[in-house]
Amino acid sequence: MLTKEDAKKIKGIAIILMLMYHLFYFKDRIYGGGVISIISNSLVENMGKFGNICVPIFFFLSGYGLYINSKKKEYDLFYRIKKIYLDYWKIFVIFVPIAIILFKYQPSSAYVEFVSNRYNHFSIIEFIKCFIGIEPIYNGEWWFIRSYVIALISFPLLKIIIDKNKPSINIFITMILSIVLYDVIPLLKIGSNPLFYTFINQTVHITSFIMGMIFASSDMFKKIDKSLEKNNYYGIIKDILFIGLIFFLRNYQYGEQFDLLFVPMFILFALDFIKRIKITDKVLMLLGDNSTNMWLIHTFYCYYIYYIVKLVLLPKYSILCLLLLIILSLITSIIIEYIYKKIKRMIK
Repeated sequence: MLTKEDAKKIKGIAIILMLMYHLFYFKDRIYGGGVISIISNSLVENMGKFGNICVPIFFFLSGYGLYINSKKKEYDLFYRIKKIYLDYWKIFVIFVPIAIILFKYQPSSAYVEFVSNRYNHFSIIEFIKCFIGIEPIYNGEWWFIRSYVIALISFPLLKIIIDKNKPSINIFITMILSIVLYDVIPLLKIGSNPLFYTFINQTVHITSFIMGMIFASSDMFKKIDKSLEKNNYYGIIKDILFIGLIFFLRNYQYGEQFDLLFVPMFILFALDFIKRIKITDKVLMLLGDNSTNMWLIHTFYCYYIYYIVKLVLLPKYSILCLLLLIILSLITSIIIEYIYKKIKRMIK
């Protein structure tokens, strides 16, 4: 079984991967054309591309956690939606007004116009749409809100289906669904349809959410973990090799549609590696605790707020820029949590 501590550590890894993805992969969004590497710029770009696995990791962990909690107490949809929106709004009410007021006019920070000019004009309709999560106008990476809410709404029905079938059947159905969402529907060429964009294009990662539920329902982590340990597949070098294999297969062979299989294996080998390199525990736990805030904050620092973007990119080299982005996002998250805790105490 995946413990809460394990989940936090994996979230810590996932948020690092997310920051890598946005900092290394989208050169056209980055001031000056992106970061550079001592070893290989193409390797850095491919590491950034692999970083996109962070999204299915978060979905997998959410599906897993929700299923485990639903066994202990009744599923409360309103509470779950309220929780994600409160997390979202506490960042929104700080960053969006500041960006609109102070950074309406700023030097161009990227080659693509929507990054540089995001706060050039204000519309109350756009503000409301973004506030309720319908349209991520002020931060493009906030699209996750919509997808996650769709997953939360779908959870009760998905649980009924999963509980009625054997794990093997559930996995087979989920793999078919993944092929349909990733390969079949795009061929229909209806991506410009608003209904398609909202309910289909934004839910491709639901297969990882479902897979998380399947793993939780059948205690599959424990079974696979025992099998890997019994057959001597674990060890620091072996963990690195297997994670490297997942990196290769995902980037160069099969792509995102197989994330529902890549993600649980990545989690297992990453957890074994963490257990053997114990010095990373506290750091990853801290990052995991702040992962939601860091997701909501970090792109302001690497895309949208010109002066902080310049600061993040000041070291030029990829690892140093990534470390700086992690530190700035983490410190901001800690400060915001401290302020909100003070406000809660004052209200009480």
